[in-house]
Amino acid sequence: MQNHDDTHARQELERALLRSDKLGQQELSAKAHYLLATIARNSGNLVEAKDDYQWVVRTLDTMKKEPGAEKLLLRSDLKLMYEESKRGTQTGKG
Repeated sequence: MQNHDDTHARQELERALLRSDKLGQQELSAKAHYLLATIARNSGNLVEAKDDYQWVVRTLDTMKKEPGAEKLLLRSDLKLMYEESKRGTQTGKG
């Protein structure tokens, strides 16, 4: 993503997403969806971005409900991801 090679970044993220889903790593899946949403938003695909942002919000909301995870969003990285994803689901702009 830093090199603005969105096609390659998307491919790598989709591979990482498959691995994280297979391993049940919800946090990594959420990060991959968040980054995919960012790529989609930056390329003007607001519908796809909104779908990925919604996935992030649903996943983090589910994770917060797990025992002992009530303070999940105190982590600055997850809080930022959650807040930007919430905005992205409401406006499509993130």
